[in-house]
Amino acid sequence: MILLMKFIKQLICTLLGILLSFTALAAPCDEETAAVATTSKNDKPAAEYLEFEAVLDGKCQNLSAGGKLMLVKNNHPSKKIYYRFNRIFSGKRQASVAQGILEPGGKPKKLGCTKVDKREQHWEIKIAEFTE
Repeated sequence: MILLMKFIKQLICTLLGILLSFTALAAPCDEETAAVATTSKNDKPAAEYLEFEAVLDGKCQNLSAGGKLMLVKNNHPSKKIYYRFNRIFSGKRQASVAQGILEPGGKPKKLGCTKVDKREQHWEIKIAEFTE
């Protein structure tokens, strides 16, 4: 639940940054504001079509009690989404990133376990944009 709340907070911060970037009041939410692009004015930002879900997983549970497998999928009906996520482990951004292309309405991709050695892990959107 805490991971979901952190993700929602980051998503709101990112979306506000995009909206405010069209005005003189624009200010980044943090040092690395996520870049989110759309292909036309009729589209919602690509990030709004990403769905994160933590599911029970035997390997993650064995790795650390209470750990779940984090999945991400694209809920757009027809467009692919290129993504790049920062990995946050134990409150610190890691050098490794998750990146790839999600097919529209496709199979979820595995990101990793929400807990490792009893320490929390989550992912933040760095880039989410529609692609061909």
